[in-house]
Amino acid sequence: MRMRLKSGGGLFAVISICMFLLVFLSACSSMNKQKDSEENLMKVVERYNSDLRWSNYKEASFWVEPSLQESFWSQADRLEGRLRITDFEIRPPIMWNSEKNAAEVTIIYHFYRTNDPRIETGISHQSWRYLPEQKAWQLIRPDLGVLTSE
Repeated sequence: MRMRLKSGGGLFAVISICMFLLVFLSACSSMNKQKDSEENLMKVVERYNSDLRWSNYKEASFWVEPSLQESFWSQADRLEGRLRITDFEIRPPIMWNSEKNAAEVTIIYHFYRTNDPRIETGISHQSWRYLPEQKAWQLIRPDLGVLTSE
């Protein structure tokens, strides 16, 4: 037995409801992807900065964009044996740019120089980009200037 809609308005209503559900489910999927990316980014930022804290520069360099490796290693060499990071904080809010798959993260470092035991505080602004093909975050602006300047 076939059901027939009595008017074109009924068909329009069914199509409208289906379109609404499709858009709604797509929006939910996008929000979940951003939430997953956000949580993943926080883990990556924590890992990178923890590696810096413990002078694990080789591990930290893994997250740095290949074109910035030389600059990163130059800065890491200046830090080696001269500076100790005692703590760091990832400051909210993280500034998201979903169109560019990018985020800006502010880090507060607490550190001292090995020739001067006074604790200093400095702010770093890191730029990260999500690479969908690799499903990974990459640091595109390390900003170690606060640590390398005297």
